Amino acid sequence: MKRQWTDSELAGRWTLTHDEFELLNHRTAKSRLAFSAMLKFFENEGRREKREVPQVALSYLGEQLDVPAAKWC
Repeated sequence: MKRQWTDSELAGRWTLTHDEFELLNHRTAKSRLAFSAMLKFFENEGRREKREVPQVALSYLGEQLDVPAAKWC
């Protein structure tokens, strides 16, 4: 998976949609971040590999969710 992303690439490929936000209701902060990271990674790559999610994308998702990327662990 690509490791360096421009702001426009992050916005285009890692921004959560309204429907995706709806899937996050009633989840804990850690669970929201983990679920959204794996959802977007699978959407982009067609597979699930936690260790391959780029840190910059995880930080970008964390900003959308108001959850620190450190919660991903």
